[in-house]
Amino acid sequence: MERLTGGFDLPGLNRRVLDSLTSDFNYVGIACSLIVFLFLWISFGRIELACLAFLPMLIGWLWILGIMQLLDIRFNIVNIILATFIFGQGDDYTIFVVEGLISDYRKSVRSGHPVHRTLVSYRRSILLSALIMFIGIGSLILARHPALHSLAEVTIVGMGVVVLMAWIVPPLFFDWLVSHDNSLRVYILKGE
Repeated sequence: MERLTGGFDLPGLNRRVLDSLTSDFNYVGIACSLIVFLFLWISFGRIELACLAFLPMLIGWLWILGIMQLLDIRFNIVNIILATFIFGQGDDYTIFVVEGLISDYRKSVRSGHPVHRTLVSYRRSILLSALIMFIGIGSLILARHPALHSLAEVTIVGMGVVVLMAWIVPPLFFDWLVSHDNSLRVYILKGE
């Protein structure tokens, strides 16, 4: 019978699990991003609209990582799972904004004057959803437990960024896209 020598300490074990999760997280993140992009492309039917919906997520993720680095917020076992949820929220927010832009564009062309009702309604819904998340999980910033505190940090940074990206990026590029691509304009107007 062979005897085991040495042992393990809980912080060392946590570090090894986090290292494993982080390396797997990068792979899973890239794979999931490609799958999300593929589904956006299938759903919208045009690569331009898929890129328009995917771009805020890509920019937002880079901003989140940059802000976390500047504020010295580290991923841990708990908040790395929340980060994927925030990425999904950003995906949903962007899809709503792109759908609102498409709907309002159709109504604007048909009526002959600018219409922004759908986009305004969707933006209110996004703001309400983000506010609930800020209050629910962001309030944990007052927690003394490091894992709970880190959940709040990731939530505050992540939700702030994904809301801003969803609100700013798609409208910025949508008008340019429809004014420069006649086939996209026809596609949007035809698809009711």
